[in-house]
Amino acid sequence: GIPDVVDPVTGGDGDKGGDSDGDGVSDKDECAEWPNCADTDRDGIPDYLDGDSSPNSGNPDPAPVEDLGTIKTGVHGAGSMGLLMMLTLFALALASRKRQFALLLLIPGLANAAWWDEMDLYGAAGWGQSYLNPAVGGTQYSIDEHSDNAWKLSAGWDWNDHISVEGYYADLGRVELNPGGELGYRMLGGNALVNYWVRGGERVEGSVALFAKAGLNHMTNEGIGVSYESKNQGQLYGGIGAELYLPEKFSVRFDIDSYDTDAALFSLNLVKRFGFKSKQPTMPPLPIVEEAPAQEEFVAMVEELPATASGPQIVQMVPVVLDSDNDGILDDEDQCPYTSENLSVNELGCATFSGKVGDMIADVKFEVNSAVLTEVDKVALQEIAAAFKAYPNLKIEVQAHTDSSGSAAYNQKLSQKRAESVVRFFEQQQIEALRLSATGLGESQPIVENDTAENRAKNRRVEFIVKER
Repeated sequence: GIPDVVDPVTGGDGDKGGDSDGDGVSDKDECAEWPNCADTDRDGIPDYLDGDSSPNSGNPDPAPVEDLGTIKTGVHGAGSMGLLMMLTLFALALASRKRQFALLLLIPGLANAAWWDEMDLYGAAGWGQSYLNPAVGGTQYSIDEHSDNAWKLSAGWDWNDHISVEGYYADLGRVELNPGGELGYRMLGGNALVNYWVRGGERVEGSVALFAKAGLNHMTNEGIGVSYESKNQGQLYGGIGAELYLPEKFSVRFDIDSYDTDAALFSLNLVKRFGFKSKQPTMPPLPIVEEAPAQEEFVAMVEELPATASGPQIVQMVPVVLDSDNDGILDDEDQCPYTSENLSVNELGCATFSGKVGDMIADVKFEVNSAVLTEVDKVALQEIAAAFKAYPNLKIEVQAHTDSSGSAAYNQKLSQKRAESVVRFFEQQQIEALRLSATGLGESQPIVENDTAENRAKNRRVEFIVKER
C-alpha cells in the first residue's frame, strides 16, 4: 500500500524506490519530495515516470516532446494603435508653433540659437502593467492571464518646449501558457515626442502636457518550455500620455506604449530634468515707443516752412536710434539693452565684472546648529542676488564657514548644508543653477582666532568666489 517512490525498502535498485521509467535514475532521486515531483519538460508526466526527462539530464527546460505548435510574436511589426498614434502625433504637431513642427521634420535652420536655450536632459524610471497577447492561433496553447508587472527606464533630451527625443529599455514580464510554458518580453528603442500644453506654461511647476510619441523598437523574447517565432523583432512603435510638472524640475508621467499587437505597457514614471542654457544673454523685449505724435509734430513743422524759389522743400527723415539704458551702446547694437545704471559694460552692452575674487562676504546669521535661512538673512542675500543677476557671465561659488565650536566633522557637514541653502535661495531669485556651486569648509579657514564670542561670530560667515564663465 506504499508507493515505491516513497517506500524506503522496495527491493529495487539501491532501495531508492526503484526506477519506474527505466532511465537509469532512481525514483527517489527524480522525486525527492513526493507527491510534489519534478516535471522538467512540463508535459504533465513526473520525471520518475517519464523516460525522456530527468532533473539530471543537463537540459532543464527543453521544448515539449509533444508538438503543441509554434507561437508567434511581433506579427505586424507595428503597435496595435499605430494609425491612431500617427494621427495624434500629426494633430499635436499642427497645434504647436510652426517653428517646432519644422524642427520635428528636420527642416534646415537649426543654427538659430533660440532653440538651444530651451534644451534639457532628463532621466525617468517607471513601473506599471504590461498587456501580452502572443499569437496562439493554430496551436494547442491558451492564455489565462495576459498582464504582468513591468518596469521601464528612459533617458531623453528636451529639444525645445514642444519636442523631445528619448531612448528606453523596458521589461514587460512574462505571459504563462497552457498546458505549460512561459514567454517573456523585453523592449529597447527610441522615439520622438511632441507635447501639447493644456494647462500652464511650458515645463513650469503645475503645468500639464498631453503628448504623443513614435519611434523604432527592438523586441526580444525568451521562451521557457515553448516553441516560438519572432516575426518582426524590429518594429514601429507609438504611444500617448500626459505629464504633470512638479517643483525642483521633477514631473510624473503616465504612458501608454504600444509595441505590437501582442505587447503594450501602461506605466507611471517619475522624471527628473537637468537643465542647461547657452551663454548667449537673454534679452527682454524692447519697449514699444509711441512715435506717431512725434512724427505728426515733425510733419506740421515741415509744412510751416516757407517755399523757396527752387521749388518745394525736400526733407530727408533720418531714424533716431535710442540708448535705453544710457550705457553708451545704442539699442540696435546693444545685446543687453536694460543694464542697470553705473555698471561697466563691454562692446556688446552687457555688464562686466571688475571686482576682486573672494572680496564679497555676506552678513548671514544662521540659527544655532541650523542651515535654515532667517528672514534677516534673506534680505541680505536679496541684495547680493540682484547684483549677481546684473552679471550673467559670472559663476558663483558659495563658501560657508563655521567657528570651532563642536567637532570638525559636524562643522564640515553643517557648513555644507548652509552653503546649499544659500544656493537654493539664489535659484529662487532666478539665478541659473549652472552658475552656482556650494562648498562647505567648516572650521578650516578662520579669519581670526576663535578665542572670543565676537571672533567666533566673525568666523561664522558666507563668502562668494566669483569668476567669468
